[in-house]
Amino acid sequence: MKTPRPDFPTGRAFWQRMASLEDECARKSLRSGSKQVEAIVDGLGTVVSLLYRTACCYWGCHGREHVFEYLAGRTCTSALGSYRLIGFGYYDESLALSRNISEIGNLMQLFFSDAAHIRKWIDSSEKERRHDYSPAAVRKTIEALDGVVPTDKDHYAWLCEVGTHVNPSTLPGAHNDERRPILGSIFQTQGHETSVRALAWAVCTVAGPLAKLAILERQHANELLEQTLSLVELLPDEP
Repeated sequence: MKTPRPDFPTGRAFWQRMASLEDECARKSLRSGSKQVEAIVDGLGTVVSLLYRTACCYWGCHGREHVFEYLAGRTCTSALGSYRLIGFGYYDESLALSRNISEIGNLMQLFFSDAAHIRKWIDSSEKERRHDYSPAAVRKTIEALDGVVPTDKDHYAWLCEVGTHVNPSTLPGAHNDERRPILGSIFQTQGHETSVRALAWAVCTVAGPLAKLAILERQHANELLEQTLSLVELLPDEP
């Protein structure tokens, strides 16, 4: 005879149960990182803090177009969401947001490589932007300028496969040696470390060029650049 299973929660009770599991996962996430990962989290918090202040004109408003401030803001909100999802054990979903940040990072690198693209991107129609500034088009344009693509084709494809685009072999939350699918809310060391590093790299790809392109007082621009470079030094060669 099969042992009867307890009633599975539904309705509002389901959300409450999941929130309880997420909170427990978050507590484990805070105390389970390696020293290297802890250092990355600290550095990431500093860089995102600087981007946040850039986005909301914390140091004063220059009164001109706020395109770079808005891009910094989108990066911040995506980074905050991504990090929160890491704490709750939703690593795939975190990587999906890091992918979005990486698209901004590549676009920022293009602007840094050829400033003429800033105005062209702003003034293009929606149809033109989708054609000329799609993720693939941006990567190809950077390569044509002999520039370095921060999030290259292979890394971007990995972010898409794990975090965004489903396929017949998709395994949700399988960040463990056994490749067991896990529906979030459970701490996994591999998922935690992989997601933190991916998020940190994506944020750096935005923050580095932004420090040079945004209208900031030199001391704030230098601090953003220095903190970004310090964070990059903590990351492995392959993001």
